[in-house]
Amino acid sequence: MEKNGTKRWQFWIDRGGTFTDVVGKRPDGSLVTHKLLSENPEQYRDAAVAGIRHLLGLKAGDAYDSAAVAKRLGYDPKGDVGSLYMDQGYMFFSVTPTATRQPNGTVALAFAVSEGPQIRVRNLRFVGNKKVSTAELTKLVPLRSGELFSRTKLIQSQQKLVQTGYFEPLKIGINPQPVMKPTGQPDQTDMEFVLVEKK
Repeated sequence: MEKNGTKRWQFWIDRGGTFTDVVGKRPDGSLVTHKLLSENPEQYRDAAVAGIRHLLGLKAGDAYDSAAVAKRLGYDPKGDVGSLYMDQGYMFFSVTPTATRQPNGTVALAFAVSEGPQIRVRNLRFVGNKKVSTAELTKLVPLRSGELFSRTKLIQSQQKLVQTGYFEPLKIGINPQPVMKPTGQPDQTDMEFVLVEKK
């Protein structure tokens, strides 16, 4: 998978009753795997996060760099945890790292993960387009109605709109509009692209 022309990590997780398998595809295309116990509270809170952390090279004994950890969790062209979840429809995914200083001078790093519900794209809307029809723009962008939300496809959609040459690149607005259900948990979102045409 590429973002802005830069290849990045991809992960697949198989969470079983006894073991969790994490398969990682490095930016160079090679595959690596890590198998760990699905439940091991003395070592980690979540097996999938521990496996990803292992494959990304965040390990005990490394110097703690809060900015580097935040980057690998939020958005990093080399691979980040946020994209792994958000590309699978977990639009409201969040992860909170907690660093606790230990008496021996080290830092214990724990991650609290909240996946939230998987979200599908219901409708795509384009506002401000006069030179190019909504039908043409809908065909142009890789984000599709009915598919699971994907942050990667959303970014690619924004890039495709810029590449048309019709719109001001720094003025493209993206407004996700979750469709609330009576239960309060959304499972769909409308995506609105606000466009300003070049003069």
